[in-house]
Amino acid sequence: LKDMSPSLEGPIAAVYFTNGDVKRTHPGGRVEYFYREVDTWHTTHPGGGEVYHFPSGQTEAHGPNGYKEILFPDGLLRRVFPDGREEDEVV
Repeated sequence: LKDMSPSLEGPIAAVYFTNGDVKRTHPGGRVEYFYREVDTWHTTHPGGGEVYHFPSGQTEAHGPNGYKEILFPDGLLRRVFPDGREEDEVV
């Protein structure tokens, strides 16, 4: 099933799949995909960045250059650099 919804930024196209997944495409190119089986949102931004929201409360942001930030539910922020180096910080 395909649907168009109005928003302040323009119409949002939504596709509802039979397995319960949902794909929303926003004006400007941002795409949100919901994986029902694992209750996870995945947002892809036009510049290539990606953000994942997991049901545990964990959020991950992945940059197009390989840089990642992982925010754990306990407040630990882990930065993973393209060279594999990691830094942790409590936020």
